[in-house]
Amino acid sequence: MSDAAGQPIAGANVTISPATPALAQTTTEAVGRYVQGIAATGTYSVAADRAGFGQPFVRHLAISNDRTNTALFLPPADNVIANSSFETGSLAGWQAGGANLSSTAFSGDWAARLGPATTAHLSQTVYVPAELVNPTLSFIYQPDGPATFPDALHLRIAGTNQIIPLNVSGWTHEHLDLTSLALLGRPVTISFDFEPAGTSSFAVLLDDIWLGSVPDPPQYSYLPLLMAPLVAASNSVDRTRFRLPPVMGVAGELTPRGYLPIIRTGKSSDVPTPAPTATATATSVPPTATLTPTATASSTATATATPTATASPTATGIPPTVTPTATATATPTATPTAT
Repeated sequence: MSDAAGQPIAGANVTISPATPALAQTTTEAVGRYVQGIAATGTYSVAADRAGFGQPFVRHLAISNDRTNTALFLPPADNVIANSSFETGSLAGWQAGGANLSSTAFSGDWAARLGPATTAHLSQTVYVPAELVNPTLSFIYQPDGPATFPDALHLRIAGTNQIIPLNVSGWTHEHLDLTSLALLGRPVTISFDFEPAGTSSFAVLLDDIWLGSVPDPPQYSYLPLLMAPLVAASNSVDRTRFRLPPVMGVAGELTPRGYLPIIRTGKSSDVPTPAPTATATATSVPPTATLTPTATASSTATATATPTATASPTATGIPPTVTPTATATATPTATPTAT
């Protein structure tokens, strides 16, 4: 499910009819995906709608097997194109030449067909309101037959010429951001011009032509892991269960839960801190005696050594009490020689 600019739409309702016992309605996910179950093969109508967008979008599909990538689009709520999906059963509101209606449509029952074998055009003049946000022109087209060079489809608007590629297969969505053209608050003519190559049988189908506001693309913010333990905390290495936060910008979805090995850390109020233990270590240094002889025959030299005690505590928090135990006094007797 996408908007006019191809951006995914979350929370849109998708309804299948006729209703089946399997699943009649679902809602698109954050990236615009949806899954519908059906009870049997057949032709179904798949409708989509969401608040903030335009009229409900309906596709008629013949389903004979599993089907993937079934694109749905929602028009802008302020679309200014008249008869934009040709569901009036006519080309009312358009200036047309060499164009007609086709029952081969992308949505609803009708589409416009340009060609074949002749130059054709389909145009409409509209007023672009000044309050449009990100004004965007979008349309869905499909080649009807094999293209031959130089078959060409031109989109002309406000003096610009966009050449639409025709080497595509199936219905293709295109959009053009009109912001740079400064069209707000004035009229503008939108023209699709088909130029076939000679007598080529090639034609082009057009459907769902919209011009309106497109919201800014979603912004995704990825949050860090929130550690919210669901079991009692431990001070040791622990495999604790945590929840992951939702991813911002993804409506209604949570990232999966997981189990993470972690080492508990935190504030002092969260994890008890054991009281520090002070250990004092005293180191005794043996005394050193220095003898100084005196040239007096009757004198006695007495040397007193003062020991030095060094304490090296290894503690944090409470200062230790250091008691040195080394105290030594040496009294040597020197016998000098007098000359």
